[in-house]
Amino acid sequence: MPQQHVVRQGEHLASIAARYGFANDDVIWQHPDNAELRRKRRSPYVLAPGDTLAIPDADAKEVEASTGRMHRFVLRRTWLQLAVRLLDWRDQPLHGARCELAVDGTSEEMTTDGDGVVRKRIPRDARRATLTYGGVGYDLAIGHLDPVEAPAGLSARLNAMGYWAGDPGDADDDMLRFAIELFQYDHGLTVDGERTPSLEAAVEDAYGC
Repeated sequence: MPQQHVVRQGEHLASIAARYGFANDDVIWQHPDNAELRRKRRSPYVLAPGDTLAIPDADAKEVEASTGRMHRFVLRRTWLQLAVRLLDWRDQPLHGARCELAVDGTSEEMTTDGDGVVRKRIPRDARRATLTYGGVGYDLAIGHLDPVEAPAGLSARLNAMGYWAGDPGDADDDMLRFAIELFQYDHGLTVDGERTPSLEAAVEDAYGC
């Protein structure tokens, strides 16, 4: 019988699957008991604290194999990729930019692609990363972005794009409304400061997730 896991801040499907010993995230996400959560969340990698995820029982698999021979077994597992985009002051991609990306203390020199993006495969339970560019280090909290439907998730995305909406953990309604209006103006939307599903979708699309 599946057990219930209540999502905490900083957790996402990959980290939760790794914690319970699942190599493939879909075994958990596609379980019938998670159908309601799948309808509620657009991505299993952007969950909200308090979401409840059903964790199925581990299904041990047995395979018969003859002795005295070499056998090859293929494990289907999910990989987690961290992608970071660098933009200049005009919001244009910084392509060919040299930077350093450190994940849980392991660093690597990298160069952005034509879209200003660096990508790195990371452990599924990675928690922290630091991107260093131009002598400045930027701390990244992996898995801490709330869904855009949550006030903290909307505020965090707007803040990251330069529309200051206040502290995501203690958002001010007036500041959030003003940030929404600025975003709407810049993106050719009706400027009314209202939080609607279409506004949230536009912010999510502009931010990238």
